[in-house]
Amino acid sequence: MDSLDDEHVHRANDYSFLVNNEKVVPIIPGRGLLQGDPFSPYLFINCAEDLASLIRDAEEKGVISGTKVCQGVPSFSHLLFADDCFLYFRADKGQANVMKNVLSVYESVSGQAISLPKSEIYCSRNVHDPLKHTLTDILGAQIVLGIGKYLGLPSIVGRDQNVAYIKDRVWQKINS
Repeated sequence: MDSLDDEHVHRANDYSFLVNNEKVVPIIPGRGLLQGDPFSPYLFINCAEDLASLIRDAEEKGVISGTKVCQGVPSFSHLLFADDCFLYFRADKGQANVMKNVLSVYESVSGQAISLPKSEIYCSRNVHDPLKHTLTDILGAQIVLGIGKYLGLPSIVGRDQNVAYIKDRVWQKINS
């Protein structure tokens, strides 16, 4: 058996990049990324864009449909905030399976583990309980009532209640 030169040995944790369509020599990391690493935000943005691309592709193919905030505006199927992702699709077994597949592909390609048991599903009041349970079974997430908070604001409220909530919070801050 021939021995391989060090330059031809590829390790599982090597990274290669294409720059101007030319492969750059493999980068062999000395350690994993740590919080505060200057490379971390760029890697995260790249991975988030890959997830967004997979979701947009499914939406363009018509296998998932996003939501609209009002008539006459484009629909959206995902929102990305820091390390959180909000996914919007019709409460339907087929679309839930497509979204599960999108997440599985993203997980296998990016190497990032998605913790679906920590994830939550919120359904509109028009979705019947048996379908809610089917969706949670497909996605492996838990159903929530929408009474939680995100970034200090109620996660699900109507437009008028949201304005009143923010006004009350500002008034409390001024008074304290």
